[in-house]
Amino acid sequence: MFVIFGKYLEKRQRMKKRLLLVLLAVLMLATLFGACGDSNDPAESTPAPTADSTTSAPDSQPSKTTPSETDDPFDLSQSSTWTDEQWLAYEQQLDFDGRTFMLSVDRNDRTPFLEDGQVKEDAVGQEQFEVWTQLEEDLNIHIEYMDAVGDSTQALTWTVSGDNPADFYEIKTHTWFPVYAAGGLVALNSEEILSAGLDVNNEKLLYQPFTHAWDINGDTYGVRYASKFLPPEAGWVMFFNKDLVKSVGVDDLYQVVRDGDWTWDYFLELAGKLTKDNDGDGQNDTWGLATGYLGYGEEVLLSGGKIVDWVDGRLTSLIDSTEALETYEFLDKVANSGYLCENKEGANATYSEGHQMFKSGEVGLLWSEMNRAIRGRSGSTDLGNAEINWGTIPTPKADKDADYMNVLGGVKYDVMLVTNKDKATSAAIYAAFARRQNDTDIATCLKQYLQDDDDTDSLDMMENYIFSSPVANWSWCSREHNDTYRAEVVYKIFDEELSPASIVESAKPRLQALLDALNR
Repeated sequence: MFVIFGKYLEKRQRMKKRLLLVLLAVLMLATLFGACGDSNDPAESTPAPTADSTTSAPDSQPSKTTPSETDDPFDLSQSSTWTDEQWLAYEQQLDFDGRTFMLSVDRNDRTPFLEDGQVKEDAVGQEQFEVWTQLEEDLNIHIEYMDAVGDSTQALTWTVSGDNPADFYEIKTHTWFPVYAAGGLVALNSEEILSAGLDVNNEKLLYQPFTHAWDINGDTYGVRYASKFLPPEAGWVMFFNKDLVKSVGVDDLYQVVRDGDWTWDYFLELAGKLTKDNDGDGQNDTWGLATGYLGYGEEVLLSGGKIVDWVDGRLTSLIDSTEALETYEFLDKVANSGYLCENKEGANATYSEGHQMFKSGEVGLLWSEMNRAIRGRSGSTDLGNAEINWGTIPTPKADKDADYMNVLGGVKYDVMLVTNKDKATSAAIYAAFARRQNDTDIATCLKQYLQDDDDTDSLDMMENYIFSSPVANWSWCSREHNDTYRAEVVYKIFDEELSPASIVESAKPRLQALLDALNR
């Protein structure tokens, strides 16, 4: 289904204002030469630093973009040093002759429109609509969008048939990685894309830690901007009921995190204190934690291990490593602790049930996903309509010497298919599209996840202990692999009376076979 943005706008007569652009160019030239006095040489410039990338693939460090000296105010090799005004002047001299810029995205998350095509009434939706409208006018384009790709089968079909219905596609990692493995994705750090104006290392265009977390062999296949229009994604985090936690003697759980003491042992001890039968009827009135399977085995990365990693250039299952086995022993301990919330039938509460019990005040700690906290959402697993006062901290680390991590699993990236016959134009428009919706002030972006703007402690947790340390979980290299890992390893640890070691021994050959099918 295609939904056309342009048809909801009354396009104003496009006036190029060429004289204004010439004046802007002259002003920028003056800026370049101003520092040199009477010299005819342009001022030296240094590229803006980019955030260090977190990568799991071998040699996966993105190359830096080094600007060369030039007199051209619109020389893209200098763009890493451009101000917002220079970027705007550059964008306004572009003219794509009414070209359609097609996005395959989730309408609700990525566009300013409601299902019926009307503009969202909230302030963020209204502002995003204005950004899109101005972008259409400045670049002489029409922005359109279509449904997001649900699985890799559709994208793989397009790569085989040569079709390319969109310029960019918003796709989760377990969907786009199989397409990459089949040779179907464009490396967005290529010279062709860079020369078109899309620099994957430019923080003005893209959210750097997230963009480079899933780099492969030094190449970037998925990108992402971040702002109040599109809050940055994270993996698993911990939400906690502030009042319940204080009631068991922990006055400042945030400080526990800052001191480095938020470990698996501390977490399990706290969950035990929170699990209570207040009226003595033999039934717990409050529970320590939800959800039933915690982070679905992704805790392996919190212990310094990997579920899947690149070994000699090939995806390899590492579920039998020392770190992984220690993690599974910890999960087995949690499963048998009696602290996991149960539903009315006495069974392990489901993901949805656990979230609802947390929101109603029956659970103290919720091991969940960051996007459950986005403001404005009111689904059964969203926290926007919670009845309690809650806060956000990172998931606990294995021990005091370990690091807090933001484990990225099935998160969304924007990618380009190799069947795109006009890659440079797609990249040029996307660069402007991303820049105008990207915010380099990460704190502003993260406020969308706060229950209350005054919760500076939760903001500190997100800014310095969660989003600052993204790491890719390569178990999400395909839906089949990750689903099999959960079914054959994680669920059996929680639901069956088997030792973690025996479960791993049985599951590894099948998991490795799934990885071998992806290795290029």
